[in-house]
Amino acid sequence: MLKYSMTGAPNSLSIDENLGTISGVPKFGDARDYAVSVNVTDGQLTTTKAYLLTVKPGQQQPYNPPAPVTSSSGTSPVSGGNTGGAGTGN
Repeated sequence: MLKYSMTGAPNSLSIDENLGTISGVPKFGDARDYAVSVNVTDGQLTTTKAYLLTVKPGQQQPYNPPAPVTSSSGTSPVSGGNTGGAGTGN
């Protein structure tokens, strides 16, 4: 049975040791060149293939926070602080 392994790739990528399939999604900060080696062994012999993997910068999606929840009176239904209700120890 063949076993695959990979070195030098970003941590966001992995290789299936049984199939040799490389998968994953590079993270936003992974953009650069990588000297990647893919190894395959049958337990006795091993062969290695070297690749240059270039991860190009993509567009990071902007964070859009959710709109605040308001009651029909236009004020927030949640108030801060301890009101002395049940479970507060008062």
